[in-house]
Amino acid sequence: MPIKYKIFQNRKLVYALGNGKITFDELLQHIEELAADPQYKPPMKKIVDYRNATLFGLSIEEANKFTIKKVQLVEIFNNETCAFVMNSDLDFGMSRAHEAHFENSDITTNVFRNMEEALSWLQVDLDKDEMNLG
Repeated sequence: MPIKYKIFQNRKLVYALGNGKITFDELLQHIEELAADPQYKPPMKKIVDYRNATLFGLSIEEANKFTIKKVQLVEIFNNETCAFVMNSDLDFGMSRAHEAHFENSDITTNVFRNMEEALSWLQVDLDKDEMNLG
């Protein structure tokens, strides 16, 4: 699966790592897997590392469906603070649109171009060894 994650319960932090081309179905599978994970105990902070990934062929309609799915799971993701880190201009713009969908909810998102800014915004530390989900 192109999206792996690790939960650091002691820090109330999720680190998700995407690699390669990520499809709409894989995004849905990831969010459903995380929602069902008994280690996920809200509120959590989440860093989504898409620096080596692309949201391949994801249409605006699919992006909206993904957002709707996350809103349906709002009780699980209640008070989540989520930082996306990505390099692709297209994915960056799409994630900004995703961010706008949550303006009036208990889910706070932001999109960044580098990991340092994202970690600073979340107010968490994560070293390179912890980012290795190999």
